[in-house]
Amino acid sequence: MTESVWSSSDEKPFHCIHEELVKKNDDPSGLRGFIQNPYLFGIALFSSLGGLLFGPPVRYQSELSSPGMRGSMVSLYQLSITIGVAVSFWIDYGTSSLGGETSWRLPLYLQMIFGLILLIGVFFLPFSPRWLMKVGREYEALEVLARLRRRTNDDPKVVAEWKEIKVAVEFDHQQPQGGLFSQGMWRRVLIGVTLLFFQQLTGVNAIIYYAPSIVSSVGLTGNSSKLLATGVIGVIMVCCCIPTVLFLDRIGRRTLLLIGSAGMWLCMTALGALVTAFQSNWAHHSFEGWVAVSMIYLFMGIFAFSWGPCVWVISSELFPLRVRAKAMGLTSSSHWMNNFIVGLITPPLLALSAPATYFMFSGFCFLSFGFVWFLVPETRGYSLEDMDGLFGGQAAVEDASIMKKIRQDVDELSMNFKTPVV
Repeated sequence: MTESVWSSSDEKPFHCIHEELVKKNDDPSGLRGFIQNPYLFGIALFSSLGGLLFGPPVRYQSELSSPGMRGSMVSLYQLSITIGVAVSFWIDYGTSSLGGETSWRLPLYLQMIFGLILLIGVFFLPFSPRWLMKVGREYEALEVLARLRRRTNDDPKVVAEWKEIKVAVEFDHQQPQGGLFSQGMWRRVLIGVTLLFFQQLTGVNAIIYYAPSIVSSVGLTGNSSKLLATGVIGVIMVCCCIPTVLFLDRIGRRTLLLIGSAGMWLCMTALGALVTAFQSNWAHHSFEGWVAVSMIYLFMGIFAFSWGPCVWVISSELFPLRVRAKAMGLTSSSHWMNNFIVGLITPPLLALSAPATYFMFSGFCFLSFGFVWFLVPETRGYSLEDMDGLFGGQAAVEDASIMKKIRQDVDELSMNFKTPVV
């Protein structure tokens, strides 16, 4: 079985345990709590493992998708996460009145059902055609491509895509087996790791994890009201993520990231300003309080159509086949470790100064705009096999010459192509 499929099958059990640890520790005790509480240590451990477990599904979706649909297909990953978050909000709202351990154990047991469905369903997934080509099972790669594209094995478009994958694999075999930080690779690693760093430091999961506390900081009171307000966040995120799935391959990844950074910066800045001005007397400024809640809603909606899906799409496109598994593991580890750090520092920061916390997240949104503007290229429309040319610089000229020779060799072998030469 492919690395992608088997790794994906292990994802849900670990995620369920991580969710249990999070639900049992909604205690804003900061670093002292981390040292004293073994559950928080468990969160750190599983956040580290998350990079190994959550990268393969994105990589797998990317390798199965055609260039014209890859953005939309990989965006389904974020849409699925968003739907899960929305459902979990409403389940938590529904079980909050049960009391005792049932209020957090029941949501845990319910999500384990979906983990079991995934564990069974993964055995029916197709192999990645790029992985099949890498291990020498070339005819199987053609058959999988034909099924995925809903065409016959000898369809010219299927054959052309099969050839490009074969050329890329042969090219990888001829390259020196450098590491993730070898020449031509370090920039891609930097982009992947830093994008996922900024994705978390915008403050999105701080809002998701501590939404009841955050809406309390803008004047909303009552446990049921706070949970209901956070449930609305989930609905907004789902509604805003769907258009990205449909139109990402038309609009472009970089454009949406820039729009998202600017929009999130405005929302967080406005939120910080409102809390600074009215936090001491929300009871007499209910309108301003709801404006602040609206800024939270708007922020989450902007994130859902921009930095939520686009970062996963770009990180799945950056790397050549020979290092893709390791690189995706590294970039995903950046996501989950920064996720953990944000979850750890947010409660004490909110207790110390809620306005400063929002302004801090605003600053990271501003920095993310500059990072994307200067360092992140547009990958829309490029096949995975063309990424070397996009990032190669001067080396791309030499690589193009090598690729041309390999392509000629493949064409000669397939001159009378009916089925691949194996």
